[in-house]
Amino acid sequence: MNIVSDDPVGMNINGSKREGGSDDGGDREGPISEASSVFYQVTPYRWGVLACVFAVNLINAAFWLTYSPIADKVADKYDVSKNVVNILSYCMSGLYGPVVWGAAPVVKKIGFGNSVRVAAGLTMAGGVVRYFGQSHSTFFFLVIGQCLSGIARPLVSQLLGLVSLQWFPAHQRVLATAIAALGNPFGIGLGFALSPAIVGDNPDRVVRLNLVCMILGLVMFILTMLVVKDRPANDPSEAAIQARENKDAVPFWEEMKHLKNSQYWLMCVAFGLGFGQTNAVAIMLNTLLKPFGYNNSTIGLTGVMTILPGIIGAGVVAGYLGKRPLHREALIVIYLIGGVLLQAMMLIACRENTVEKYGQANPFILISAALFGFFAQPCFSVAIELGSETVYPASPSMASAGVVMCAQYVGLIVSVIFSAYITAVGDLSASSQSGYDHQERQEQDRVHVAGYVMSGCWIIAGVLMIFFRKDNMARLSFEKEQKLLKKQEKAESKKRARLAEYQNRPKFAESHEIPSEDHGSEDETTGLIQKK
Repeated sequence: MNIVSDDPVGMNINGSKREGGSDDGGDREGPISEASSVFYQVTPYRWGVLACVFAVNLINAAFWLTYSPIADKVADKYDVSKNVVNILSYCMSGLYGPVVWGAAPVVKKIGFGNSVRVAAGLTMAGGVVRYFGQSHSTFFFLVIGQCLSGIARPLVSQLLGLVSLQWFPAHQRVLATAIAALGNPFGIGLGFALSPAIVGDNPDRVVRLNLVCMILGLVMFILTMLVVKDRPANDPSEAAIQARENKDAVPFWEEMKHLKNSQYWLMCVAFGLGFGQTNAVAIMLNTLLKPFGYNNSTIGLTGVMTILPGIIGAGVVAGYLGKRPLHREALIVIYLIGGVLLQAMMLIACRENTVEKYGQANPFILISAALFGFFAQPCFSVAIELGSETVYPASPSMASAGVVMCAQYVGLIVSVIFSAYITAVGDLSASSQSGYDHQERQEQDRVHVAGYVMSGCWIIAGVLMIFFRKDNMARLSFEKEQKLLKKQEKAESKKRARLAEYQNRPKFAESHEIPSEDHGSEDETTGLIQKK
């Protein structure tokens, strides 16, 4: 039996204090009594560390898509085109691949705590540099700032599974990864809500938005520096023990060999095809909704509605998978339903004259966006956990690298292609068509084409996951084997103790003299022995 306790003092299963328990709030592990086999103790401090990883992920994601819902106002402020503004989002996605495989050995070398601090520092530096971009001539500061935050992005993604491994017991790992991963949609939602609220219809307020972002980055960095530690005093699970023992024993390139698993890359491709469309929608949300007459506030609210229900969905999925590890089945359901709901949002909510009929607060687009977010957002944390399980004993940071990279690049490719495809209508209409209304209808038709392709990618992702084998939960299998071995060792130890006690028990013949035949018959001797 494994026992996990939040009490900083070691306790026996009957409630008494265990010898060797820590009175200073640190973690302890070890056998607690002969009635149990393994004792893993965790400290409430782990939630503070998790909150810091969540905050770094949140601010980094907010910086990524700060300008997406107000792309037209940013273009007016800096006198550039909307496609140039989209580069501010593209550069963070584009840097992921070149940086991620260099970041993986860095995380392994400097450890979890220092990696969190580096990611927080780069994100904060990006916010500071962006503030100096205040005119057309200094627009390049925005690009540099986005690139600094983009370099931090691969580090952030590798911390999501690492914090759950090093700080949380096995039955809470899915929940911890889900909470850390939710920083990404929370940050996107913050960007969608904050940008239109600050800028409004005044392009000059973009500078004020950059100032607010810089302050948020500084607060996040200071919090991280004060709170984050590398690991608890003792490991919360068998997998954490194994990871610590192999940290320096297994070279980086040896660990990379575990990524040759074809099932892992099947899962990565499926995740890229599915969740990559969520990234694409986030990047070009302004481009998708402007042709239907929505303003920046509605666009930002729509983005938020794809996030908030996703938090609930992630909590529901994490709670279920904590009890039954059906990660493959969960992803199949998420991908298939997500594809249907994305298409529903495009067909039902994005129709001609929708704003004239229902106004800016169109209930159809808000409800469809909420349903899509409820099913789409949970797949991020589920895929990271499944990737860690599939390539174990490779570290979670290594496993998450390939998973997130596929989503980043698919989202980048899709958003670049369809942003150019939709916005090219203006040039074509100016030369070959007459009337603004016809141009608008063309843009709407092309948005629907983009919707068909993106929802189709979700469906394909679900079909691909059907071919993912069910026996890829290597980390959970290892922990179950270790639990069984420890139970067997405990049973053997008890058996040996009972045998030793029996063998050391004083024998009657050695402590009492048995009467000889001269003192009576055999029956009398037996009776005397029984009497004594």
